[in-house]
Amino acid sequence: MVETLTQTPTQAPLSLSALESPKDSSHTPEPAHADPSLLARRLVFNVLLPFELLKPGQRYRKPLADERFNNHPDRRQLSPLDQRFARYLMLETLSGWFALAQQINHLSTRPANRLDPNVRLLLRLGLCQLAASSRIPDYAAVSSTMNLAQALGLSKPARGFINAVLQGFIRQGKPEPSPDQYWPDWWHEQVKADQCHLGNTPYLHPALTNHTTANNPDGTTRPLTLRVNRLKTTPDAFIEALTAEGLQAVPHPNLADMVIVTETDQPLDIVCLPGFEAGWFYVQNPSSATVAHWINDPAHKRILDCCAAPGSKTTQLAALMNNTGHIVALDHAPKRLARLTENCQRLGVSNVTVQVADSTDLSDVVTTHGHFDVVLVDAPCSATGTLAKHPDVLISFHPDQLPTIVQQQSALLRAAASAAAEDGVLLYSTCSVLRAENEAVVQAFLDEQAGQWQLDQAESFVPDNLNEGFYIARLLRSHSGHTTHPGG
Repeated sequence: MVETLTQTPTQAPLSLSALESPKDSSHTPEPAHADPSLLARRLVFNVLLPFELLKPGQRYRKPLADERFNNHPDRRQLSPLDQRFARYLMLETLSGWFALAQQINHLSTRPANRLDPNVRLLLRLGLCQLAASSRIPDYAAVSSTMNLAQALGLSKPARGFINAVLQGFIRQGKPEPSPDQYWPDWWHEQVKADQCHLGNTPYLHPALTNHTTANNPDGTTRPLTLRVNRLKTTPDAFIEALTAEGLQAVPHPNLADMVIVTETDQPLDIVCLPGFEAGWFYVQNPSSATVAHWINDPAHKRILDCCAAPGSKTTQLAALMNNTGHIVALDHAPKRLARLTENCQRLGVSNVTVQVADSTDLSDVVTTHGHFDVVLVDAPCSATGTLAKHPDVLISFHPDQLPTIVQQQSALLRAAASAAAEDGVLLYSTCSVLRAENEAVVQAFLDEQAGQWQLDQAESFVPDNLNEGFYIARLLRSHSGHTTHPGG
């Protein structure tokens, strides 16, 4: 336990007031641009601070950390190598968010939730570097954290407290947290209530965040999966172009239109990959890309994509249809639909009508376009299947929001049924691993429809080093009244 400042034993114990006012009013924060290492860590601090400021149960509704990172102006001042390190530090800190708080509680006489957010975040960053990376010497992890604290203008007592906690962690041998400490309390309760499993393994599993292997500073990263746009090129030609750029790429073993970029020695800038401007590919996870393949012979069909933006499944379907038939792509947000339109133009898609609409009421859409052979609902959800890419979901999401989300999902599925033709197909999907958003929504729909629809097929995708957690259900109009359990 840290009770005094270990570097200056004669100094009095740190007072509470020093931590409640950690900024030094007499100190002018130092510019970080002169030191790339400092700038990288300051970038991560600025990206993560909004999450640190969240109150219990409060949801962060602004862009996720990855989007904040990509759009932050300081990122462009960093070299590719420093950008890689900054992204690594951001994702590792987010993946270990709750475990790091437990470590702070163990090392400090003051609980983490009572510390000033600036102090608490600096401790998370420092402890993360000490614990998660064998490439960063202890002295460098501590000194870089202290330099950042000074650059941010924290007071001398606050800096001393941070140093004392970090030094205490080193003295104790940098104990590793237990696996269950990586998850918030509500997650444990949700898993127990759902009786969810990853195969035979409980959902309390590092595959969901992959925090130990996903983003290492030595250059190994999660494989990048790219869907090849057959309207423009072929998988073989695209792999050849990637190989010519020094990238290692292989076909996906099960999805013919997917390519896996396995290893890179430099950070990948997607827009600089060969064929981006020409529309050769779209970044998409294999789990998500499976949905379109659940439509038998999509060519010439009339398809409604109810929650279409930014267009991963819309553009994939257009390619599978070879621009035949007709896709109506809906979304309630004009800005998101603008991105979909841009993607359609880049990828050479010409069979899509883009329309702003509330997909919980499709009466006007049906009046305009008639009924559809296939209606796809890729529903808004908790995104708990994407934790390896977005570990901040566990921070910004709380199960108190589930009833509202489920209500919207149910309304979307109900409306989708009204837009399907007599022999139409419904596809329902989420990037969630929670039963409440998946099997429960489908079962409630089947019960409500009283035998009008039946479940033809359903599958839950297990998160792993390549796939995100995902759920897909295909429903058909029922003439026999028979239903199948939505768990498959």
